[in-house]
Amino acid sequence: QSHRAAGDSTRADASLRRAIDVGDGPTKTSARLTLGASLRAAGNAAGAIDVLEAIDRSLLDAASAARTNYELALAFIDADDPRRASRLLDSVLESGASDLLPAAAYWRAKCDLRRSRFDDASERLARLAEQYPKGELAVETLYDLGYARQRAGDTDGALRAFAMVRDRFAERSIAEQALLAETSLVLGSGRQEAAIELAEPFLTRLSHSARSADLRRTRAEARDAPGEAPPATNA
Repeated sequence: QSHRAAGDSTRADASLRRAIDVGDGPTKTSARLTLGASLRAAGNAAGAIDVLEAIDRSLLDAASAARTNYELALAFIDADDPRRASRLLDSVLESGASDLLPAAAYWRAKCDLRRSRFDDASERLARLAEQYPKGELAVETLYDLGYARQRAGDTDGALRAFAMVRDRFAERSIAEQALLAETSLVLGSGRQEAAIELAEPFLTRLSHSARSADLRRTRAEARDAPGEAPPATNA
C-alpha cells in the first residue's frame, strides 16, 4: 500500500511538472504551488523551496500569494531557517487570509521557539490559545505554550499550560507528555509530594504507556528527594 501511494505521488508530481513546462501562466503558477506543497509534505524541503520561489508573483492574487508564502515558510522551517520563515509568516498574518491565520500564527510562534525567543513565543501562543481554544492546533498550542513558558523561566505559567493539556485533551497521547513535563517541573520546584500525586493516577491507568517508564523514573526521583514523601504503592 505504501509503495502504491509512493507511486501515485510520483505520477502526480510528474504530471505537475509537465503542467509547469507546457502550461500557460496561471496553470504554471497553480502547478508550482501544488507541487511545492507536495514536495514539502514528502520531506523534500529544498525541492519545495526551489519550486515555490520560482512562482511568478505578478500572477498571484492576494489569496494565492498568502498560500504561497505559507507553504514556503513551512519549507524554510523544515530546512531549519526560522528567520526567513518568520518574515514570510508575518506577511501571511498581515494579509488577513482568514483560512490561514490560526496555522500561520502557530508556526510563527514555533519560529520564535526555534530562535530561542521564548518570551515572544509565549505571548504569541497565549494569544492563539485564547483566540482559538477549539482550533485544529489547540492541543499543540497549549503544550508548546507550556514549553515556552518553562524555557522563559515562568514555571507557574508552564504548569498551568501543561495542566490544561491534561484536562482538555486527556485522551490524546500528548497529554502523557504534558503530565511528564508537569511532574518534572513540580519535582524541580521541590514539591515532592505533589509530583508523586500527579504521577500516581497516570501510572495506575496507563501503566503500559510508552511514557510510563519516564514517569516512573520521575516518581522515583521524587521519593528519593529530601523531605517527606508518601509510602510506596503497588502502582
